[in-house]
Amino acid sequence: MTEPLQPPQPEGEAPLPVASDATQQLPIGDFAAAEATTRIPVPPPVVVPPSLQLVPPRSQGAQRPRARVGWALGAVVLLLGAAAVFFYLRSQPAPAGSAPAAAQEPVPPGVQVYVDRANAGDPRAMRMLGVMYYYGLNVRQDRDEGLAWYRRAAEQGDPAAREDLAKLQPAGNAK
Repeated sequence: MTEPLQPPQPEGEAPLPVASDATQQLPIGDFAAAEATTRIPVPPPVVVPPSLQLVPPRSQGAQRPRARVGWALGAVVLLLGAAAVFFYLRSQPAPAGSAPAAAQEPVPPGVQVYVDRANAGDPRAMRMLGVMYYYGLNVRQDRDEGLAWYRRAAEQGDPAAREDLAKLQPAGNAK
């Protein structure tokens, strides 16, 4: 067994005593008082067994398949849950008192002028509404509604509405 290392001592002082149990006696207070010493034990080195280590050693190319499987499983569960909620909500009946969206759709202010004039009997306003609805200009596109306005304008005697109606409507489908 080797002797424990002693700190360098100033000249004229006695070396610090060393106990046999690997402790070193250090003076407390006045260096001259040899009776006032305390023992500080040297702790043994801590060895953690490999089974208790937090991060197991891994090779360069090794991957952890469990982490990917867990992530993929979580994503699948989330998607299935979202799909279940979506289909559940679609299967529920509409609340009482709600009307279809088309019936509640307001007429834009620029189109309302033509509706008012067409209801008053103006064939040019009727043809213009036919153009707007047939091609979806400033309103939602509805070709049947557009053809209906073209027919009303043609019945009122508008020659441009007759020409447009002849081009847009197939020959065997005239009503």
